[in-house]
Amino acid sequence: MLNDLPELKSIYWSFLPFPYLEKIIVEECPNLKKLPLESRSGKQGENVLYIGYEDMKWIENVEWGDEATKTRFLLSCIQV
Repeated sequence: MLNDLPELKSIYWSFLPFPYLEKIIVEECPNLKKLPLESRSGKQGENVLYIGYEDMKWIENVEWGDEATKTRFLLSCIQV
């Protein structure tokens, strides 16, 4: 969970595989624009990685690495 980090802009400078990561929750991180994800990051299959977010403006402003990543993770984003 990433919570109340108003100055956070990114988590890591390149993509990370996170093969066992199941969820990312982002709350009150308005400057976070990039997640270190690529289309193959996170858990796959039944327990796919999902991204929970609080503010609709935040998810609209995320900068995805490429279209495949955007397509994969936008489908698994939920407002919490």
